[in-house]
Amino acid sequence: MDMKKVKFYAYRISLLIMAAVVVVGWSINRKNQMKERAEAIESSTEEKETGMILHTDPELTIEKGSMINFSFHGEINGEDVGSSDHMDLTVGGGKLSPELEESLLGHHPGDEYDIQVKTSNRLSVKKSIRGKMADVHVVIHGIYTYEYDEDE
Repeated sequence: MDMKKVKFYAYRISLLIMAAVVVVGWSINRKNQMKERAEAIESSTEEKETGMILHTDPELTIEKGSMINFSFHGEINGEDVGSSDHMDLTVGGGKLSPELEESLLGHHPGDEYDIQVKTSNRLSVKKSIRGKMADVHVVIHGIYTYEYDEDE
Protein backbone atom coordinates (compact mmCIF):
# COMPACT_ATOMS: atom_id res chain seq x y z
CA MET A 1 0.00 0.00 0.00
CA ASP A 2 1.47 3.35 -0.94
CA MET A 3 1.83 6.25 1.47
CA LYS A 4 -0.97 8.34 -0.15
CA LYS A 5 -3.53 5.63 0.61
CA VAL A 6 -2.27 5.23 4.17
CA LYS A 7 -2.59 8.99 4.77
CA PHE A 8 -6.04 9.02 3.16
CA TYR A 9 -7.31 6.18 5.37
CA ALA A 10 -5.67 7.67 8.46
CA TYR A 11 -7.42 10.97 7.70
CA ARG A 12 -10.81 9.23 7.26
CA ILE A 13 -10.34 7.26 10.48
CA SER A 14 -9.47 10.45 12.37
CA LEU A 15 -12.66 12.10 11.01
CA LEU A 16 -14.73 9.13 12.16
CA ILE A 17 -13.11 9.23 15.60
CA MET A 18 -13.78 12.98 15.89
CA ALA A 19 -17.40 12.45 14.84
CA ALA A 20 -17.77 9.70 17.44
CA VAL A 21 -16.28 11.95 20.12
CA VAL A 22 -18.72 14.72 19.19
CA VAL A 23 -21.68 12.32 19.30
CA VAL A 24 -20.58 10.82 22.64
CA GLY A 25 -19.97 14.31 24.02
CA TRP A 26 -23.39 15.47 22.85
CA SER A 27 -24.97 12.36 24.34
CA ILE A 28 -23.28 12.91 27.71
CA ASN A 29 -24.24 16.60 27.64
CA ARG A 30 -27.86 15.73 26.77
CA LYS A 31 -27.96 13.14 29.54
CA ASN A 32 -26.70 15.73 32.04
CA GLN A 33 -29.26 18.27 30.83
CA MET A 34 -32.07 15.73 31.26
CA LYS A 35 -30.81 14.85 34.75
CA GLU A 36 -30.68 18.55 35.73
CA ARG A 37 -34.22 19.07 34.39
CA ALA A 38 -35.54 16.07 36.32
CA GLU A 39 -33.89 17.38 39.51
CA ALA A 40 -35.40 20.85 38.93
CA ILE A 41 -38.88 19.40 38.42
CA GLU A 42 -38.49 17.22 41.51
CA SER A 43 -37.36 20.14 43.69
CA SER A 44 -40.18 22.41 42.47
CA THR A 45 -42.69 19.62 43.21
CA GLU A 46 -41.26 19.23 46.71
CA GLU A 47 -41.53 22.97 47.28
CA LYS A 48 -45.15 22.91 46.14
CA GLU A 49 -45.98 19.95 48.34
CA THR A 50 -44.33 21.43 51.41
CA GLY A 51 -46.28 24.66 50.96
CA MET A 52 -49.69 22.96 50.91
CA ILE A 53 -51.17 22.03 54.28
CA LEU A 54 -54.25 19.80 54.62
CA HIS A 55 -56.60 21.26 57.23
CA THR A 56 -59.29 19.14 58.89
CA ASP A 57 -60.97 21.99 60.78
CA PRO A 58 -64.75 21.47 60.41
CA GLU A 59 -65.21 25.26 60.42
CA LEU A 60 -63.64 25.48 56.94
CA THR A 61 -66.04 25.45 53.99
CA ILE A 62 -65.48 24.12 50.48
CA GLU A 63 -65.86 26.77 47.79
CA LYS A 64 -65.34 26.71 44.03
CA GLY A 65 -61.59 26.56 43.45
CA SER A 66 -60.84 24.92 46.82
CA MET A 67 -58.30 22.13 46.72
CA ILE A 68 -59.60 19.27 48.83
CA ASN A 69 -58.82 15.70 49.81
CA PHE A 70 -61.78 13.34 49.80
CA SER A 71 -62.91 9.78 49.14
CA PHE A 72 -65.89 8.51 47.19
CA HIS A 73 -67.45 5.19 46.28
CA GLY A 74 -70.12 4.76 43.60
CA GLU A 75 -72.54 1.89 43.03
CA ILE A 76 -75.36 1.05 40.65
CA ASN A 77 -77.68 -1.66 41.98
CA GLY A 78 -74.96 -2.80 44.38
CA GLU A 79 -72.31 -3.06 41.62
CA ASP A 80 -69.13 -1.04 42.17
CA VAL A 81 -68.82 1.58 39.41
CA GLY A 82 -65.88 3.61 40.69
CA SER A 83 -64.15 4.84 43.77
CA SER A 84 -61.14 6.76 44.96
CA ASP A 85 -59.55 6.90 48.39
CA HIS A 86 -57.96 10.17 49.56
CA MET A 87 -58.13 11.86 46.16
CA ASP A 88 -56.93 15.46 45.76
CA LEU A 89 -59.26 17.62 43.71
CA THR A 90 -59.64 21.27 42.78
CA VAL A 91 -63.40 21.78 43.09
CA GLY A 92 -64.91 23.10 39.87
CA GLY A 93 -61.93 22.00 37.78
CA GLY A 94 -64.02 19.56 35.74
CA LYS A 95 -62.10 16.44 36.68
CA LEU A 96 -65.24 14.67 37.92
CA SER A 97 -68.90 14.91 36.99
CA PRO A 98 -70.35 18.40 37.44
CA GLU A 99 -73.04 17.05 39.82
CA LEU A 100 -70.45 15.46 42.11
CA GLU A 101 -68.19 18.51 42.11
CA GLU A 102 -71.13 20.84 42.73
CA SER A 103 -72.32 18.64 45.62
CA LEU A 104 -69.01 19.29 47.41
CA LEU A 105 -69.68 23.03 47.65
CA GLY A 106 -70.62 24.18 51.15
CA HIS A 107 -69.39 20.99 52.84
CA HIS A 108 -66.73 20.85 55.55
CA PRO A 109 -63.86 18.53 56.51
CA GLY A 110 -65.31 15.51 58.30
CA ASP A 111 -68.60 15.62 56.38
CA GLU A 112 -69.96 12.36 54.97
CA TYR A 113 -72.95 12.26 52.65
CA ASP A 114 -74.66 10.34 49.85
CA ILE A 115 -75.68 11.69 46.46
CA GLN A 116 -77.14 10.28 43.27
CA VAL A 117 -75.13 11.15 40.17
CA LYS A 118 -75.90 10.34 36.55
CA THR A 119 -72.97 8.55 34.93
CA SER A 120 -71.44 9.94 31.77
CA ASN A 121 -72.43 8.84 28.27
CA ARG A 122 -68.79 9.08 27.11
CA LEU A 123 -67.32 6.09 25.31
CA SER A 124 -64.67 5.74 28.02
CA VAL A 125 -67.43 4.72 30.46
CA LYS A 126 -68.43 1.06 30.55
CA LYS A 127 -71.41 0.57 28.21
CA SER A 128 -73.55 -1.20 30.85
CA ILE A 129 -73.55 1.86 33.15
CA ARG A 130 -73.60 4.80 30.71
CA GLY A 131 -76.25 7.36 31.56
CA LYS A 132 -77.50 5.48 34.66
CA MET A 133 -77.96 6.90 38.15
CA ALA A 134 -75.22 5.92 40.60
CA ASP A 135 -75.38 6.10 44.39
CA VAL A 136 -72.19 7.81 45.55
CA HIS A 137 -70.93 7.96 49.14
CA VAL A 138 -68.59 10.92 49.76
CA VAL A 139 -66.22 11.58 52.68
CA ILE A 140 -64.45 14.96 52.96
CA HIS A 141 -61.04 14.58 54.64
CA GLY A 142 -59.75 18.14 54.46
CA ILE A 143 -59.12 21.38 52.60
CA TYR A 144 -55.65 22.43 51.47
CA THR A 145 -54.30 25.90 52.03
CA TYR A 146 -50.97 27.34 50.95
CA GLU A 147 -48.76 28.20 53.89
CA TYR A 148 -45.90 30.58 53.22
CA ASP A 149 -43.09 32.04 55.26
CA GLU A 150 -43.62 35.75 56.04
CA ASP A 151 -39.86 36.35 55.49
CA GLU A 152 -39.98 35.35 51.82
